[in-house]
Amino acid sequence: AVLEARVLEGLDTFVEVVAEKAIPHSRSRCDFCLVEADGSEHWIEVKNVHCTYGEEPSIAGYGYFPDSVSERAARHCDHLAALAGGGAKCTVIFVAQREDAVEGVRPSDYHDPTFARA
Repeated sequence: AVLEARVLEGLDTFVEVVAEKAIPHSRSRCDFCLVEADGSEHWIEVKNVHCTYGEEPSIAGYGYFPDSVSERAARHCDHLAALAGGGAKCTVIFVAQREDAVEGVRPSDYHDPTFARA
């Protein structure tokens, strides 16, 4: 709905939204692929952030992703990095639906160092 409403800057010039599009040369799918008027593609992966550490003052206010080992999330980021390396536009959108994640989102190297490096 947010993509179709065209409210995210830089993600508002497409002519088509394709959900769950297969990522080339893999067995994975990306959440969304925006097709531009010139036929170019902008790959979008969406991650839900629901982990915070409010009791730790030095890291309070941040959401962390993932909250457990997520081989799938790391694999998707690797696929997007490969696409971007070939010139494709790629974006990962982190959605923090928590009132206590007001400072931003960080990768959780505590839970998944592989994803944090991806």
